[in-house]
Amino acid sequence: MAEEKNTNEEVVEVNSSNKNKANAKNETKKEKKPNFFVSTWRKIGKFTADVKGEMMKVVWTSKDDLRKSSKLVLATVVVVAVSIAVVDTLFSFLINSVAGLFG
Repeated sequence: MAEEKNTNEEVVEVNSSNKNKANAKNETKKEKKPNFFVSTWRKIGKFTADVKGEMMKVVWTSKDDLRKSSKLVLATVVVVAVSIAVVDTLFSFLINSVAGLFG
């Protein structure tokens, strides 16, 4: 009779542990993932916060350096544009001269 009680107690313990596992599974199932719009909005918020944090780390150039760099870029663009125009004019003249010999 004492053995029967021990066996019944073990069965009760096994059943209660199975119920605890089932409750734990149900609780995890009940926790839903946020829907698409909520998760997207959270991602946008995180991205914005990250961008703000990174922009605080940026070291901006001084106005003087910016002016010097801008002048250099503008001068380079003008030189390249004039060079292309000169080469284009020379090739155009050369091609028209060769075409005039045969036509």
